[in-house]
Amino acid sequence: MNVLEGKRYLTVREFAKRLGVTPGRVRQFICEGRLRTEMFGANRAIPEEEALRFEQEQRMPGRPKSIT
Repeated sequence: MNVLEGKRYLTVREFAKRLGVTPGRVRQFICEGRLRTEMFGANRAIPEEEALRFEQEQRMPGRPKSIT
């Protein structure tokens, strides 16, 4: 976990490990607009309060439907 300007941030990889999913799945949540991130150069960071909100959100189990 990184701290910048008094706010704590998680990388995509750290958050994926915390959720027990792959980093690709976390990026999919980001693309769907379900998870808010902040950009630092070319890197995405997830604010800790957003990570906590997302962890408390109910998610459907199983594989997501493919987008075609």
